Amino acid sequence: AQDIENATDTTDEFLTVTLETIDSAIAYYFDNVIKPQVLENGAVVKVPVIYGSSERWKAVQTDGYFRDNKAKIMMPLIMFKRNNISRNDNIPIDKLDANNPQLYYTVQRSHTQKNRYDNFKVLTAQAPVREYYNVVVPDYIIATYDVVLWTRYVKQLNGLIESMVFASDAYWGDKNKWRFRTNVSDIATPVEMTTETERIVKGTFTLTVNGYLLPNTIKDRKSVV
Repeated sequence: AQDIENATDTTDEFLTVTLETIDSAIAYYFDNVIKPQVLENGAVVKVPVIYGSSERWKAVQTDGYFRDNKAKIMMPLIMFKRNNISRNDNIPIDKLDANNPQLYYTVQRSHTQKNRYDNFKVLTAQAPVREYYNVVVPDYIIATYDVVLWTRYVKQLNGLIESMVFASDAYWGDKNKWRFRTNVSDIATPVEMTTETERIVKGTFTLTVNGYLLPNTIKDRKSVV
């Protein structure tokens, strides 16, 4: 849960889209685009966003809130966790043909900056370098995430929910890497709780992410002849 990061820019890793890539895109959008914050005691407080690992999520389900390493209740806080994955049958993809099974298609790129073919090369009988790309057919999925928000007051929680709704139906993620169309749905009514020392307002909603997967099991996606 501490190691969610977007794919690096190396060729092999950047062409791989995994479940962790989608998780990273959601975390990036929370932190760098939505930038959730609340007003508390006249000061603007940034709301931390963390991924709900199994241990964290179990503690939240048991207590109703989350404590840090010093046993202090963390507020305000946003926690999200991937809940379910299903195939997206709305996008018809004929990836496997019984008569010609293949996981990718090969296409040729005719002209590039490094592969210019002009009259001078024709006179000197220089043949162009042909570049071929193996385009992998992805598996399209629909991933759902449970999101929990904790604040001290209902007004603070309302502001966070409003910012999430405003970001709905957009492509979440880093614009320089991977982005996925995300919808905010199933917003629950805020629940107020009290402990021995704290007053907590809790809200939940669901994120629906239209994503795709490109596993790292397929190599040699680009070849030059």
